[in-house]
Amino acid sequence: MTTPGYSREFIEEREAEEAERRRQLEEQQRENARIRERYLKGLDDERAAKRAEHDAEIEASLAADKARAMRSWLAANPGRTEADFERLAWPHLKANLLEERQRQVFEATKAAMRASGKYSF
Repeated sequence: MTTPGYSREFIEEREAEEAERRRQLEEQQRENARIRERYLKGLDDERAAKRAEHDAEIEASLAADKARAMRSWLAANPGRTEADFERLAWPHLKANLLEERQRQVFEATKAAMRASGKYSF
């Protein structure tokens, strides 16, 4: 069945061209998806690296407190090892130390804002 005014060859040509355009579009979409995945993986890798760097900075800043807490904990818990401290006590102590530092920073910021006279709390 042909459309009036168009030959069968013309219609088949147009259908073949349309099929080729769809194939090219699908290929381009697949390529775009591959590029997007590589880009997102790069972002994830970058975030992970920044997070690891940040965690290392935190650990370094807490090193003195950690050493002091470990000595105290080991003295209070004879028969326990440094690995026990790392596994059992340090996660909780670290969270407490970080919370305390965050509170100190908040209070210092609040005091500085109050001292500026522009803010009231």
